Amino acid sequence: PGGGRNRGRMIAMAAIFAFTVYGWVKNAREEIKKARRERRRESGGIPAPESVIPSLPPESKRVVTETPHLCPLCRRKRVNPTIVKDTGFVYCYRCIVGAVRSEGRDPVTGVPCTEDGLIRLFVENG
Repeated sequence: PGGGRNRGRMIAMAAIFAFTVYGWVKNAREEIKKARRERRRESGGIPAPESVIPSLPPESKRVVTETPHLCPLCRRKRVNPTIVKDTGFVYCYRCIVGAVRSEGRDPVTGVPCTEDGLIRLFVENG
């Protein structure tokens, strides 16, 4: 006769324990989501890299901002667009390779670079 009561008590205690653990897990997940949202809000998403345009000489600044679709060196539509990875500026492949070989720097920013710092961009109709 007493075994049924003990079994019922054990089932009730197991159910209470299971609901308690479920509550802890649910609260932990909510806290993690809340912390992630807070971090995203504080950081404003992915931070943008610093712009080098304000530090450019006036002539370079004009060429880069007024004609962003053209190569800053030949001032024509870029052929085989190539980026200088340390500055982010995009040139024609021939223009930038020639400039880097002769001067060892990005011609717009003056930042030192080598041919290893050039990355060919593959874009549609580029």
